[in-house]
Amino acid sequence: MRLSVFYHILRYIRIPKSYTFLYRMFDAKDDFKILDVGCGKNGAKKVKTFFPKCQYYAIDKDPGVNLNDVCGKYFHMDLEKLDFNNIPGNFFDVIVMNHVIEHLRNGDQVIEKLLSKLGKRGVIYIEFPSFWSTKLPSKKGTLNFFDDSTHCRLYSLMEIFNLLMRNGCVILKGGTRRNLVNNLLIPYNAIRSLRSRGYIAGSVFWDLLGFCQYVLAMKK
Repeated sequence: MRLSVFYHILRYIRIPKSYTFLYRMFDAKDDFKILDVGCGKNGAKKVKTFFPKCQYYAIDKDPGVNLNDVCGKYFHMDLEKLDFNNIPGNFFDVIVMNHVIEHLRNGDQVIEKLLSKLGKRGVIYIEFPSFWSTKLPSKKGTLNFFDDSTHCRLYSLMEIFNLLMRNGCVILKGGTRRNLVNNLLIPYNAIRSLRSRGYIAGSVFWDLLGFCQYVLAMKK
């Protein structure tokens, strides 16, 4: 029993903080279908490490991303073109958009189109920089919204709430991302960043300073 509790605590600490909602909803042995939008090169590894039984699908526009060995399917596309016909509708249990919409001029339209791909009672998680991030100090590794030259639009929490409700979703949770564990691990994460990157990345302080906001919603 004690080992089981220790395992769950360790697993919770290790899981990327933008995916902790998955930990609360699914077990490592669960078979669920997830669409990771803007997955990047390490998205599959992050999810499959903790949920090896899930059916992982991904979208990215980077031609260098190759996920065929771990993906149910990889969709190589430019989200702003809104051409999602090759993605099955009413299919996914989970859609994740983790720091994607701030890179899109039409992120609201992208969200609306992708909601049709979510099955009934499926959940969508969206995380994005807050307006407050424009007030934070500039730091390498992004601490201020404008540190990243590919950021092209600010979205508000209310805007995303209303968009999801307008499209048949129930808001389960939302607000500024504040992860206590992540804050306690700031010294550890700072050292890791220093060793791997040669500097302490601004992202180390995101949870402490309220850099980003999130919404978790369920489709009716």
